[in-house]
Amino acid sequence: MSGQEQPPIVVHAEVGSTNDEALTALRQGAAHGSAVVAEQQLAGRGRREDRGERRVWYSPANANVYLSVVLRPKLDPSRVSGITLACGVEIARALRALGAGDVQLKWPNDLYIGDRKLGGILSEAATGAGGLEGVVVGVGININVPADAFPDDLRGQATSLLRETGRTFDRLRIIQEVREAMLRACARLEAGGLKDFAEAFDALDATRGREVRFEQEGVAMRGMADGLSSQGGLWVKRDTGERVEVMAGEVVICGLGRGKVAGGPAPAARPAAEIEAHVERLLTAQPGSPPQARRVRRRFALRANERVGARYCRLEVEVDAEFETSYLRPGQYITLGLAGHPPNFYAIAGVRGRVWEFLIEAEGDLGSALSELEVGAEVEVSLVEGGGFEPATGQGKTALLFASGSGVAAVLPLVDRWLSEPGGPERIALFYGERQEENRAYADRLKRLEEAGVAVYLAAEEGGAYRYVQDAFEATGLPVHDAVVYVSGAAVMIKAVTERMMAAGVDASRVHINI
Repeated sequence: MSGQEQPPIVVHAEVGSTNDEALTALRQGAAHGSAVVAEQQLAGRGRREDRGERRVWYSPANANVYLSVVLRPKLDPSRVSGITLACGVEIARALRALGAGDVQLKWPNDLYIGDRKLGGILSEAATGAGGLEGVVVGVGININVPADAFPDDLRGQATSLLRETGRTFDRLRIIQEVREAMLRACARLEAGGLKDFAEAFDALDATRGREVRFEQEGVAMRGMADGLSSQGGLWVKRDTGERVEVMAGEVVICGLGRGKVAGGPAPAARPAAEIEAHVERLLTAQPGSPPQARRVRRRFALRANERVGARYCRLEVEVDAEFETSYLRPGQYITLGLAGHPPNFYAIAGVRGRVWEFLIEAEGDLGSALSELEVGAEVEVSLVEGGGFEPATGQGKTALLFASGSGVAAVLPLVDRWLSEPGGPERIALFYGERQEENRAYADRLKRLEEAGVAVYLAAEEGGAYRYVQDAFEATGLPVHDAVVYVSGAAVMIKAVTERMMAAGVDASRVHINI
């Protein structure tokens, strides 16, 4: 606390919303720094809207911090919107200083630890005939809530300081320190603007380098979060290379919200650190071929080119004897190239002797150009690379395959091999997800797999980004105690599914990935 006398903190046993109480106090002349606290909120609300209304914030009694502070910043109205982000930076730093752990900020207003939400910030301005009267900044922080006390639908998405650290916290001290943090944020914003927060935000940024989805002018988009803009927006780099500045609205990190394990007894708990460390090893240390492989490239004629689904085309080329022998196992990949276009990686989706098949996204410069080639045109192919998947052998095993998007190309050859050779898994289940149903590839091929006894589960992205293959799995109740798991797709999906499998009790040695 500073040496100056602070305005009062008014404590309520129960209110509808501390922000509503603070807004009333602001309009009645409450001083800068005045605060409203509640032991319980009956109508606490978050920033994001749901069917036109703000979503209700989970607000149990006597466990958390529900705090709203009156601020009267000396700012031009055009700069007031930065108050949420500025307060977020200072609050996260204050919580870290109190021993809360690795608290991060998800742009623009959420507090996270790992992939679970710790709290949220909601700023609301009050205006009158003379313009801006002030701003109320409200924050809800989960403090002393045990993991099993969260509602089922929040248990996989929300966290508390107790859950993360194993100890209880003095809520009064947190209230005092968080109010001080808001006052510091306001003073810094007045003195230096948002540029004073750029470096601190970068160190706390939970979104940078992760795939996010958002809307711009009513159009759904995706891309990689790329840091804070000078205006306080979020830069997002799309697959096209375009850099988009998101200034408002909801930004969702793809892969968040694992949910609870559905059905059956709870698996033995695995330490979160062990799971995280194993997933990171998988993502960063996949085996590969010698460096010279990519430098061996030859031109081969296209044997087939046809559309499969709204998003993809299927290409076939016939390679020579040297290239044929470089293919060792399913999941390996090559690079395809054309004159005037940088090559790109593609998994080998099928092998019939010297005929190799590829699934190509007919998007972007190279993908569009490949999709328009006539049969007989030449493409440039590299020798096979990557360690691929080691097919499971032995009876009595369940093979669970998870694929999103073009990642399905890497797992289909696994199934083909199991069906054509003895010693494969007793049960095979394939979970294949696409963003939209019309994008789904290989409808005929998947139907043939079903006829051969493979359980095929198809899902579209209705449950949230990269949850769709998990949602499809959790709806089946399939056992995992004897499962071997293969995952192929975007890194965020691989991470989410791998963590889900390990948390369910699948040994790390039985989870195989292919990005």
